Amino acid sequence: MHIAIARNQQGFSLVETLAAVVMSAIMLAALVALQHEMSQGIQAQREFLLVGRFASQQVNIVAPPLPEGWLLSRTRREEGACFTLQVQLVSPGGRQGELSRLHCPLAR
Repeated sequence: MHIAIARNQQGFSLVETLAAVVMSAIMLAALVALQHEMSQGIQAQREFLLVGRFASQQVNIVAPPLPEGWLLSRTRREEGACFTLQVQLVSPGGRQGELSRLHCPLAR
């Protein structure tokens, strides 16, 4: 029995296939890491925007309650006929913000 070996084989070798699998695994790991970093960045940006929004609400004379987990320090300082409200906020993720506003009642 005589077996003929074809010299012009087509397809990929085992080494080429393994190299492609390794490169695909590295790319997949990089994409997962990138997605994780982007997710954390989006969450940080969201907290940053919420700190600004909630601080601007809290410097009003009548302020809505904050969501669960937020810390608030609110101080009032008299300045003649006017007063300043100063708020300091800490988000559940640890972002901090501070804002103050001068309130002057209308003369009657």
